[in-house]
Formats: sequence, structure tokens, C-alpha cells
Amino acid sequence: MAGAAMKLIVRQSARRAIFLLMLFLCGMRAAIAQDQFDLRQADGMQAAIQDALAAESRSADTSQLMTFYKGRDFRPVWTGSDAARARGTLLLRTLKNAEQQGLRSADYMTGIPKDDPRSAAKQAIFDVALTQSYFNYANDVRLGRVRPGDVYKDVDLPAQNYDAAANLNSAIEEDDEDGDFADFLKSLPPPHPEYYRLVEALAHYRGLARHGDAEAAKRVEQIEANMERWRWLPRHFESRTIRVNVPDQSVAFVEDGEVRLRSKVVVGRKGMPTPILRTTAVAVVANPFWDIPDDIAAKSILPHLRRDPNYLESRHMVLADGPPDDPHGTEIDWKDVKGDILPYQIRQEPGPDNALGTVMLDIPNPFFVYLHGTPNQHLFTLDDREISHGCVRVEKILELASLALTDSTTDPDLSDAVSTGATQRMSLDAPVPVYMLYWTAIAQPDGTVDFRPDLYGRDKVLIEKLSGAERVSATSPGDADAASPIRPG
Repeated sequence: MAGAAMKLIVRQSARRAIFLLMLFLCGMRAAIAQDQFDLRQADGMQAAIQDALAAESRSADTSQLMTFYKGRDFRPVWTGSDAARARGTLLLRTLKNAEQQGLRSADYMTGIPKDDPRSAAKQAIFDVALTQSYFNYANDVRLGRVRPGDVYKDVDLPAQNYDAAANLNSAIEEDDEDGDFADFLKSLPPPHPEYYRLVEALAHYRGLARHGDAEAAKRVEQIEANMERWRWLPRHFESRTIRVNVPDQSVAFVEDGEVRLRSKVVVGRKGMPTPILRTTAVAVVANPFWDIPDDIAAKSILPHLRRDPNYLESRHMVLADGPPDDPHGTEIDWKDVKGDILPYQIRQEPGPDNALGTVMLDIPNPFFVYLHGTPNQHLFTLDDREISHGCVRVEKILELASLALTDSTTDPDLSDAVSTGATQRMSLDAPVPVYMLYWTAIAQPDGTVDFRPDLYGRDKVLIEKLSGAERVSATSPGDADAASPIRPG
């Protein structure tokens, strides 16, 4: 009995083993067949992608798309797998919500097929169109919709380089390795807290505008213009910076995100505006002299010289390159001097009446504007301080210069240098970046928004540019057009 039972158990085990083996072999054949199908499908998609790119190239420049897809062997990005489709869903949601970033969703949704793509050809068309929309959106939200130099002539900002294709490839690789593509899309706009507060302010004022608030509608455009200007800036400020906000008529010394000093300033008048720029403070000059620009000298000084040849001497001015025996030009017949170009450089020497005050920060730039003091301290009591020839006159210039020199608002060496009355140049051991910016909408951490007057009409010009029917991407902003120099004053 025991032997028969054992034989029965062996036969049953054998049958079970044979059954499992057959299941395994069937599974292997199915897996091989599926792999072959997937390979055929992948090959079909790659060919379809190439066909879609060829068709697109007949009506548009597809060089970036071609390079991108060629680099990934023409594999799809947004179709062909659950992970790819999930990425596509996230991107479509971002593009549909582009208004949240002060952009226009229509600029990115146009051209994307709305029907659910079924065939390889339709999936390829959808994939290529969505990739192009990603490139457009990424460049716009990262760099700006327009180039600064195409909007303003007096702008000099560093060019921002961004490779949307390379960044997308890196994001896909990270996403395939359990990354978060949603976080990648959220990282595209400027990371500055001030920008994100404007995003929240924009949503608030859009809500008011939808209920018929005409003033709120204007604020929406103003906020969008400021968000665009934020996109022109580097994604991260240096650890120590001097930042002038022209419409606010203020300057701040910022260190690691904290304001160390804030001061009132005098800015350029409408006809001689303070430019938008990024430069570097390289030195502090105690008791500076002022080489007066020809245009200022011709308008403000030459008429006095024609009436009074002793005018220069009475104002502590000399001819820096004039006759050695006539430093004040008293022997020159100024009535014969015509036009805006004077034959000599007029220089105002250091002293209590010098227009630059007792301290100046040397910030080389193509517009010849500087941060300096002024003997006319009463100007800082005015609400409207658009008075200068483009330079920025700083109420707390001594404290600002001291911070640049020593990381303290008081510097005995600078005070001593000023007290001598002689011109002394004190180089900075660590040059400090200087930004002259134009913020008319300043969103505060508590949710309030401070609006400032559009002193030079910069908002108006930019809003008109952004409202244009065609989308124009600033793929490499910061290229300032040639501008007429604006010198100290």
C-alpha cells in the first residue's frame, strides 16, 4: 500500500511539474511576443516622430526640435508609456494655467491636437507639438517673452543662458528614476520670493477684474509687466548686493536676503532717466571731482559763461584740459563756442558745493551713472525726487559706502578720508554687484501690494509690447542696444 501511494504521489508531482513548465514556456513565448510587438511599436513611433518633424519643418524652424529628438533617437516624450503620458498630462495642465505666470495659455496650446491620439502618426504629431509648446513656455517663463533691449534703449542686464532641451532631457531621466516632473515644471519660473508674491497678487487682482473692477484690470497689466522684468534678471542674486528701485526712489544694501540698509534716493528726471542695469561697485571715492558732461555743460553752464567769464572760478570749476595759464577760462571768448560740444572739459573740484557730494561709489557702466551724495540734503524731504541727470543721489551715502568697504555702516578710514578734503580712491576688496531696477508693483510678505508711479512710462511701453498678437520669445535677453551716455548729475 505504501509503495502504491508513493507512486501516486510521484505521478501527481510529475504532472504538476509538467503543467508548471508548460505555463512557464507559454509565458516566455507571450513575453517574447510582447517584446517583439513593443519593439515594432517603438520602431513605428520613432519613424512616425521623424515624419512629424519633417512635416513640421515645412512651415516652421524645427532645428531645436530635430536636435532634441535626434539626441534621444527619436523616442517619444509624452506618449508611448504610462510615465510619458503622466508627464504630458502635467505639462498640459501647466500650459493651460500659464496665466498664473502672467503669460498667455493660447501661446502654448495652439497647435496641440485636442483629440485623443490613437495611431502612431497622431501620437507623433501630438508628441512633437507638445514638445514645441514646452520649449516656448520654458523660454518665456524662464527668460521673458521679450528681450529687454527690444523694449528699452537704456538697459544693460547680463544675458541669461538657458537650454530648454537639455533641461528637459535631464528632467526626463530623473523622472524615469523616481523623480518628480511636477517639481521640475514648478522650478521653471524665477525662484525669487518677490516674484512668487507677485504671482499671488496677480491671482487676487484677476479675481477683482473678473467682477468688473476696471482699476484692478489695470493693476493686472502692471503686475504682469513687473513679472516680465523679473524674468530678465539672474535666477539668484549674489550674497551682497546694492539694489536701487527707481520708481520707489530708494536703495537697499542686501546681504543674504536681509536688508542691512535702506535709504532714500534722488533719481533721473523724465528726460534723463536712470537706466535699468547690473554693474559692480569697484571703489569708493572720497571727495570726488566731477567731469561735467558736454550736454549738461552746454545747457547749464555755457549760458552763464557767455555773460560772466568768471563763472567757473566762482563755482569752484576749472578747465581740466584748458590753457595752463588760464585754468578758469576767463580769457576765452565763450560767445564763440557753439553747439553742444565744448572745446574743453569742465571739471567741478571737490568741495562742499560739489554736485557729487563727499562720497561716490564707482560703478563702471555704459551710461556713466553713479551712486553718490549731494550737498542738497533738503531734496530728500521731497516726495517727488526725479531731479538728477540720471545718476542716483543717496541720502545715506556714507553708510552705504561704509558697508561696501567694511561690512559695517561706519568706517573710520572713510570718515578720515572725507575730512581731508582731498580726493582719495579706496578700492573694494570684494566688489559689490549693483542693480538699478524698475519695480512699480512690490508684493509684500503679508499679501499687500505697494504700487509705485510709472515715472518713465516703462510699464506702458512693456505692456504694449506684451499685448502684441504674436508671441516673441526672449531666448537670450540682456543685449542692450546702443544708448546715448548719461553722465553723473
